[in-house]
Amino acid sequence: MTTPFVNTSVTPFAPNVPPPPSPPVLYSIAPCAVESIEYRMRMRQEEKGWSHSRPNSVLIWTIGNHWKPGAWQHVLDMMKYTVDQGIYVELREGQDRCFEYADALGVMRNEGIFLAENLGVEWICLLENDVWPPKETLVRLLQHHDLHRANILVPYMCEMGTGRPLHGPTPGPDTGFHWMKWSVLSMLMVKVCIFKHYREGFWDTAIGADEGYHFQKLFRDGYYLGMDSGVQVPTLARPNYPLATNHLTDADRRQHWEYINRARLSPPDRRPLDPNATMIDEHGSYNPFIRPPQETPNVTSAGTPADQSTSPPADVPAGK
Repeated sequence: MTTPFVNTSVTPFAPNVPPPPSPPVLYSIAPCAVESIEYRMRMRQEEKGWSHSRPNSVLIWTIGNHWKPGAWQHVLDMMKYTVDQGIYVELREGQDRCFEYADALGVMRNEGIFLAENLGVEWICLLENDVWPPKETLVRLLQHHDLHRANILVPYMCEMGTGRPLHGPTPGPDTGFHWMKWSVLSMLMVKVCIFKHYREGFWDTAIGADEGYHFQKLFRDGYYLGMDSGVQVPTLARPNYPLATNHLTDADRRQHWEYINRARLSPPDRRPLDPNATMIDEHGSYNPFIRPPQETPNVTSAGTPADQSTSPPADVPAGK
């Protein structure tokens, strides 16, 4: 007797019960891509939230306080110009937390981000101590956010003297707004809400985690770097790339680190470029926010200024 074949993979249904709906099939979008799209939509919704206390407010967070000559004055002039435009700005100097050179730069940058979140500002400007930004730099960068919806912004960074660009690609100066792949971190404007999604801290502490690594992390999440080539910000020295010292001999590497450590241990230079400048505080630091001293009028014993005496001049006859 032949046993009939029964397809056990098909479940029989009751006569009046419809079959269950088939699950949707996404032929063109992988599950990981769906999660990425939902993640970016959630990020965009948080960006539009009013999580900051003042619109366009900026925290200038400096990586240490190892100011090179003239850098302090340029940064404070930029801050003063921005405040005069009605924009709230704070300047905080981050403590140098490096035990060895560059081993805690990520920690220092993360500390500035945490402070910016606690203060409720909208932007953070990560700044190193060897740049000469023009006074209108912050205002120009904020305008590009309104025009191009750019949440990460840099000026045209270059070496002083040589004019060598410190970003890529390398469009020429004064050629407008460009989307970039990377830039040195000597001056970087970032919207604070971006870092909400990196609660462990966005900046890694590894020395090898350089600019290219961090910008790739931002590109993955849909954030791109915009540059205003009309604002040139020179650095006083060529940026130090720690990984480049692997190509040096042991003696040259030790000499290089000794030079870096001497610069770190030297006192910050907050003096003005003009030694005859009047806007200097009691510590000898340049401060454009203090008022210049004003001459007090010479007051007579009766309480009337000497140049406003009530007695008539000698050539005018006295009245009856």
